[in-house]
Amino acid sequence: MLSREVMGLFGLAIVWTTAFLMAGAALHTLADLRRLRRKLGAVFEATIVTGSGDHGAFAVQRVEQVGRAVDSGPGVAFFDRTFSSELFGGSLEVGGRTVEVVPAVDVFVWPAREGQVQLARDDGDFESAFAQAKTARGFARVVETPLRSGDKVWVAWPIVSAIDPRGWVARKMNLVWFFIVAEVLAAAACTALALVKPWFGPVSSVGGVLCLAYFLAIQPLGNMVRDAVRTPCQAFLRGEWKRPGKLMR
Repeated sequence: MLSREVMGLFGLAIVWTTAFLMAGAALHTLADLRRLRRKLGAVFEATIVTGSGDHGAFAVQRVEQVGRAVDSGPGVAFFDRTFSSELFGGSLEVGGRTVEVVPAVDVFVWPAREGQVQLARDDGDFESAFAQAKTARGFARVVETPLRSGDKVWVAWPIVSAIDPRGWVARKMNLVWFFIVAEVLAAAACTALALVKPWFGPVSSVGGVLCLAYFLAIQPLGNMVRDAVRTPCQAFLRGEWKRPGKLMR
């Protein structure tokens, strides 16, 4: 039978294995962000003059969702299924001159988050949506976030963005770096407490409990960071309607 000391060291090995795996995954995400930053190349600002889409839309980002009934409330919980972007074409004002843009589907439209959430708040009759959400197929909808005449955009082909993509990448890289440093320091702090002598004394036991808490919490936190750095054209929208149809975030 293994002694308490051996079991304790085995537990610490699991904690540090998890810490290194999470750090490695975060470094991989950081590398993806670096590649995206290089791909951005020259970013230029422009103002949409005209759009060839419906209601003067220049481009649009779409999120296809399915809603499932939630009895408490009651409500409709939305789950994202697919993401897509489309450039309808039109004209842009760039540096005092007008540039014509042709339609394209091989683009990535980055919407402003606030506008996207606002558009998802209003999608018709709640009672009808709730009835459909209770069926096997669920309640299907598509949330469209258009870029229209007068909107300011940043273009770094194939990205057309309602936000500065350089600033977005910089913020997300800082977030990932913070996560890497914080999770390693947290593992080190928990380990230091767990190794305070006498082993399995009051302080060491607190450290052991914190190591367990770290092990249980670090993966969900890592998943949150991973989701937070999804590009705006692929960012989860999700959401939930509560009667009388207000989207609760």
